[in-house]
Amino acid sequence: ALNDRPVFLNHWATWCPPCKAELPSIISLIEKTKTDANYLLVTQEDPERVRAFLKSKDWDLPVYFPVTAIPDQFKAESLPTTFVIDASGNIIHKSEGMRDWASEEAVGLVSGN
Repeated sequence: ALNDRPVFLNHWATWCPPCKAELPSIISLIEKTKTDANYLLVTQEDPERVRAFLKSKDWDLPVYFPVTAIPDQFKAESLPTTFVIDASGNIIHKSEGMRDWASEEAVGLVSGN
């Protein structure tokens, strides 16, 4: 269950330079808002490759590997793509491409403030 909190859904891959470049700002956002939101970092890559990448960076991130098709409204046409979904299930933000998720604007978006 997602506990009636906003959801930060990020599509990424280890082979995607902009994805890797934005991960430190996502980590910063998680540290600032971890009790305010649920984080789902989704990749279609081989789990062992992803785990090795995360281990090499010493990152413990909420990475998920879909086992069924992703619903159309949450599919990514390009990487990275990020959705923020409010506690009622409405998409309140979608961005394609790298973004600075450590900003105060991003903190407000995810925490609902």
